[in-house]
Amino acid sequence: MIVHSYTTATLTNLQKIDLTQEKAREKHVFVYIDKEEIQKMFNQKKEKVLDYVKTARNAERNCKMGTALKYYFWAWALLRTLQHPNDVCDDNGEKLATWLPEHINDVFEGLKTEVAKREGTKLTLLTTYHGKKVQDCGFTYHNGKYETDVIDVKDGVSVVDLPLAFNDEQLNIRYEYIYENAWAVDKDVENAMKMCARVPFKKEATKPVDVPKKDKEYKNLVKSCDDLMQTSTTLAVQAEKNTDDLAEIMADVIQAIKKDQLAAVDRHFTSDGWEMCVKLLKYGKAEVIGNPNYSFYKMGNFMVCRSVPMKFSFENNRRQFVEKVTFTFNQDKKIDAIAFGLGDEAVTNIFDRNVGNWSENSRMVIANFLENYKTAFALKRHDYIKTLFADDAVIVTAHVVKKAPKKSLENVQYLENKYVVYNRLDKDQYMERLSKCFNDNEYINIQFSDNTITKGQQGGELYGIQIHQDYYSSHYGDTGYLFLLLDINDPEKPTIFYRAWQPERDPNINGFLPKDDHDYGLYSITILQ
Repeated sequence: MIVHSYTTATLTNLQKIDLTQEKAREKHVFVYIDKEEIQKMFNQKKEKVLDYVKTARNAERNCKMGTALKYYFWAWALLRTLQHPNDVCDDNGEKLATWLPEHINDVFEGLKTEVAKREGTKLTLLTTYHGKKVQDCGFTYHNGKYETDVIDVKDGVSVVDLPLAFNDEQLNIRYEYIYENAWAVDKDVENAMKMCARVPFKKEATKPVDVPKKDKEYKNLVKSCDDLMQTSTTLAVQAEKNTDDLAEIMADVIQAIKKDQLAAVDRHFTSDGWEMCVKLLKYGKAEVIGNPNYSFYKMGNFMVCRSVPMKFSFENNRRQFVEKVTFTFNQDKKIDAIAFGLGDEAVTNIFDRNVGNWSENSRMVIANFLENYKTAFALKRHDYIKTLFADDAVIVTAHVVKKAPKKSLENVQYLENKYVVYNRLDKDQYMERLSKCFNDNEYINIQFSDNTITKGQQGGELYGIQIHQDYYSSHYGDTGYLFLLLDINDPEKPTIFYRAWQPERDPNINGFLPKDDHDYGLYSITILQ
């Protein structure tokens, strides 16, 4: 039989027969591979399909519908390249060849987007999945001339700017599920998608949204939007009282941003805070969403204001982001730092009182660190990121290749990995690469979710942070797992001693654990202690 498929795996144990005739000027060699080796290739791809389905199911349970759709769709694409796709069943006994397309349609059916408020040409939208807020999702719409940028949904809320000539009663949005800009993380998926004659599910992914002709608020939906955008509702720590003076400062700053008169409130900032604020507003076209209700939380000698929802868009790129922005005040009641806040899920994971024996201050320091860390990439704060890493920090990066290298200059444990090349860098090498990345991209946006934090056993304030990272930039996007070994013994100077990123679980890392263990295939603090 002839099997049409393709793979990015390196073929091993090749056999060859020399067919060159005596005294011939050309050499002819017949190269072949045993059927057993081909079966190994298909088994590897089957395992990847099952892993994608497992990841998508977990994302769906957490209402991360963008992540769920992406991995369901990628699993469906890869499944079609297997030798016997109709024989593949998941852990629940579902035959994936029929279950996946049906379930993808069910997911689209369960998604609902409604207009909560119209103000002129601006629509505030609420997106839910079976009545629950959507943690992450993206969509586009046709504005009469072209398909728009990808609009990101953050904790159920998104904002759309209609063209002036838009008079339709409905807005046809199309939920994002293909994620073409992230294919580079998995060449098998990229090859599978390029073989498709047409992209399926486009009709199912398209939903009409009723648009009011005039300015209007739907009170129940507006209240839902306001509630969803308040991170404070998810925190298990007590907000500070008697903060009217800080609230007045925030009100001044918010109005200045809305009126594009930021210079009028520079007195409320330290020099570092002012620099960050200016960079943040230059990051993309920034708009404050609604009238934020914020709360203040103590962190050592600082007060953290959470959170101001803002939308960022870019002139030269087809993507928009909604971020919850946090402001940190010093003892002099000056804004000393600004950061993109974590999503509700990530925040809840940190502040859940059942997780670890940590102080409330440690929880706040970790959350604040992660927010400053991801914001530093967005604002391209090269010097700040450099101060976060210890001089002897170990940094592991990874990238996906079409063929694994024949030999490794790194640890031998990675030789069996057919898809990923790992590189171990020192601090200077990593910062040099980061500088080039900053120069090559108009924007960088990082989203964190599904984090697990473990306190070290040696005592002190040493933490291992595992967190799922979605990375977007002007020219590239990927998704994977980030691990940080963080020392916060000095809470004002958190230090990273170990940083590793990997696109997927690797059986050569913590491979002795059961596959259903959270640490299976991932870097963790346990393998470093």
